[in-house]
Amino acid sequence: MKKINKQNLLLRNQVQQAFVERDILTFAENPFVVSMFCSFQTRRHLCMVMEYVEGGDCATLLKHIGALPLELARLYFAETVLALEYLHTYGIVHRDLKPDNLLITSLGHVKLTDFGLSKMGLMSLTTNLYEGHMEKDAREFRDKQVCGTPEYIAPEVILRQGYGKPVDWWAMGIVLYEFLVGCVPFFGDTPEELFGQVISG
Repeated sequence: MKKINKQNLLLRNQVQQAFVERDILTFAENPFVVSMFCSFQTRRHLCMVMEYVEGGDCATLLKHIGALPLELARLYFAETVLALEYLHTYGIVHRDLKPDNLLITSLGHVKLTDFGLSKMGLMSLTTNLYEGHMEKDAREFRDKQVCGTPEYIAPEVILRQGYGKPVDWWAMGIVLYEFLVGCVPFFGDTPEELFGQVISG
């Protein structure tokens, strides 16, 4: 169960984002996206009851064994791509794709989790989400905020040019590199140094 302190949400101005995460998890029905059973609130916390995925996460696996065997990297990559394609079909951009957010089931499959930074491109789950595909490029996000984990942030986000679905595919490329090599392609002692490497290629 994920418990979120209400006071912290207010202090960080993240109340709306918490409800976006809840709405995405309530809607999503995909074998490669973590499921949520219910949500409720107490006097101090917002609570989301999600399925238990007992196999740990891909970040821990990478720390233990380094680069993944090719067949395993291919499987995890393909399943994550299917999760992203599903979310993007409904105008959802994850914005924090990384091995830490790829959980491993007891059967050896992955499930995408942690939608705390995600954005929805459609205004209403109940009235618009079931309409299917968005008009091509018509509703790309124009949020200029830099958010996410530095090693996986796309150049257009660093340059504050707004973002859309491509930021998830950039992060997916970083994840695939990490699966195959055992480390991320860009390094830096500070976020600024890291971002400079990303921009310069």
